[in-house]
Amino acid sequence: MKEELFSKFKDYNNELEKILEKKDFSVEVKNLLLNMFYKLEISYNDYEIVKRNVKSKQEYLENILNNIKQCNKIELIKPNTEKFNEMKLKNKKYIVDLKLKKIEVIDNELSLLSAILELNDFQIYLNEQYNLIRNSFPYLLNSANDMNNTEVLRDFNAFSWNTIKEEIENININLVYFNLKLAMSVDLIKKLENSNEVIDFINFIKEDLKKIYNEKDINEYLKLLFQISIIIYIEKSNIEKKRLLDEKNVIEDELNLIKNKKLYINNIIKTKKELSKKVKETDIILNDKELLIKEYQKRNNNLSNYNKIFSVSHLTEKLQKEREKYLKKIEECNKNLSPANYIENKEKLENDFNLLNSIDLEENSDNKKLLYKYINRLQIIFLDKILPKKIKEMNSKDELINLLYQIRYYLFIPYTRDDEIKDVKNFKNSINNLLSTLIIKLYNLKIINTISTNEKADIEIVKNIFYIRMISLEEIYLELIKSDSGNYELYIYDDKDTLEKSISINIEFHKKDRIKLKRKVRLFK
Repeated sequence: MKEELFSKFKDYNNELEKILEKKDFSVEVKNLLLNMFYKLEISYNDYEIVKRNVKSKQEYLENILNNIKQCNKIELIKPNTEKFNEMKLKNKKYIVDLKLKKIEVIDNELSLLSAILELNDFQIYLNEQYNLIRNSFPYLLNSANDMNNTEVLRDFNAFSWNTIKEEIENININLVYFNLKLAMSVDLIKKLENSNEVIDFINFIKEDLKKIYNEKDINEYLKLLFQISIIIYIEKSNIEKKRLLDEKNVIEDELNLIKNKKLYINNIIKTKKELSKKVKETDIILNDKELLIKEYQKRNNNLSNYNKIFSVSHLTEKLQKEREKYLKKIEECNKNLSPANYIENKEKLENDFNLLNSIDLEENSDNKKLLYKYINRLQIIFLDKILPKKIKEMNSKDELINLLYQIRYYLFIPYTRDDEIKDVKNFKNSINNLLSTLIIKLYNLKIINTISTNEKADIEIVKNIFYIRMISLEEIYLELIKSDSGNYELYIYDDKDTLEKSISINIEFHKKDRIKLKRKVRLFK
């Protein structure tokens, strides 16, 4: 609390000016930094209100100040110069040299912010255990995190919130990332940034989702995320496409082998015998000095000078390490011989093969239609299964109001360059059902006021607040007016006196319903 209180009174622009006094940046660079930082500081409060579940203003701004402090050089690339045209051809807006802490950037505040944030050098990696997605899924999360960190400057201007679709580098990545972020109970990136341990973050995601959702839905949801990440990545990397095609062929061979249970077991037993023989041979050499010297000479005769073994004691270390490797492989063979592991290995191979088989990995293939099919399916699961379950689990006022804001934000996320999620016909029914579920919960917990005694009509009235870009929703007043023609008009006020929007709504009341007509009703209690 002390840090939050301190941050409210801290003059961040003054802090930046002090840093810039000690920097050998050009006047243009300093002015661009000051303008950029000023916009960030005045817009961040609105950004926090609208999006929720973001870094604190203090944490965000101090990270930028720290990066500027570390930066040794910033060079602005002017339009129509040779360097500018070169970067344009490569579709680059900035170049960051992490070693020299040097930035080359086009003369643009958003690009400058992206470059400064890249000095954090935060990247997500996956180990070999997740071979099929080890490149694509980290690329998705890292790219999304970069876009997420610059959004406050891109879409907020201290007076309004407008999503600038043209400035979003990858609409698909932006959408599925927020989707995952909202599904989870914790901020994955924050967890990874602040952890001193190496985290198996795929397992971390699964375990976090299991707290709320059933395993079948989680598996389908994650499979779609992985498919989407692979398609996005192979569209920019033919090397990855070829690698995955090779992996698919290897998996298919292994799958054919494992399906023949007798042959599979015989091969494991054969491998185990060969490894046991190697352990025995190694033990004999290690326990006999003469054999050890002979092995030393034999190995060095076949090695270049650069790779020669230094001494007999060095060979002893190598042999002991080799022995440990053989024993580990024998242990793996023993595991694979157990019925439970046989089933597990078979299922993993089948899942891996199905994942790769669901994508066209041939050289000149085009997966665009497939990509939208999977994204569309992901959104349906998200709207029909993930979010309703999350609403059901929530019982506190703060949690539900935060979720209300996040769902409102989600509906304004671009689905294509033309449409936002709220505009997609395929999602209309799912969105209506979801909003009804949330509004009923808000009524039941007495978080919002009623306009009438007709619940169905009230729900239709309140749904309208999810389609307006007001920064704060908690000071909203609603006024329902019936015209002489019998139609209803809904007036939405930013406060009691400032009209934000009027909407014609198609609702029906019964004679017995009590309605608050021509009265400004504060929505939130």
